[in-house]
Amino acid sequence: MAEGGLCIPLQTTFVPPRGKQQLGYCKVATTSDVANAVPQRAAETLRKEPAMTTHLANMFKLFSVAFAGPTAERTELITNGVLAADFKSTWEALELPQQPLDDFCALMKDYEGRDNQEALHEIRCDFTRLFMLDRQCENCESVFRKKAEGKIEVFYMVNDMAMAIQDYMQECGVIRPQGYNEPVDRIDNEWEFCWRLAEGTELLSEQGIDPIDRLDSFMDEHMKVWVPDFSEKLAQVAQCNYYRALALLQAAFIKEF
Repeated sequence: MAEGGLCIPLQTTFVPPRGKQQLGYCKVATTSDVANAVPQRAAETLRKEPAMTTHLANMFKLFSVAFAGPTAERTELITNGVLAADFKSTWEALELPQQPLDDFCALMKDYEGRDNQEALHEIRCDFTRLFMLDRQCENCESVFRKKAEGKIEVFYMVNDMAMAIQDYMQECGVIRPQGYNEPVDRIDNEWEFCWRLAEGTELLSEQGIDPIDRLDSFMDEHMKVWVPDFSEKLAQVAQCNYYRALALLQAAFIKEF
């Protein structure tokens, strides 16, 4: 674990043997850990510019951190402006359209300099209303998509789509650790998985499989399918500017990927 610098809680951690990685543990890393995580290759549209791959991986990681459950540590990243600044620098490095970034930064300004506990309470209340109790916006891919298809009752984690996603992640060297009881197809875990693929897993490399091909497939078959509608719904029902900001930026990012 890196020492010093700004600490960002991550949702996944590496497991040394055979490059296996696990979803669901909380590892603390510094901003430099994320910035220095250089993926093997970028997605197809970025293959000719290898220097851009770091920024692509960083964007995946930032969305994962931003959508993870609210904590005092994560909220500090919001109130001190670091999270917005990291999104801004990464967005600009990827040369993405300016207007969505401006809209995002304007909404995030609402939190800069605010009392950390006050901001945490606001964000946590909306997180609970949106994703846990009222579930006004399902943040698990399988449940979101099945309900959009008209299914009334959908079981978390044990439905066919969620299990297929878990199997796909395992094939790519990312596994659910014993005792982890959260859905692997939750939005923050799926962004985390994209980050792992952008980096390239040891297991896939050993098998001669291009992790960027797997990333492209996962984006096409999953993220591009449900994240646009999820973002639109979230922007409509969120009560705090934090989730409105994330929804708008996420929708623009998926559109440009």
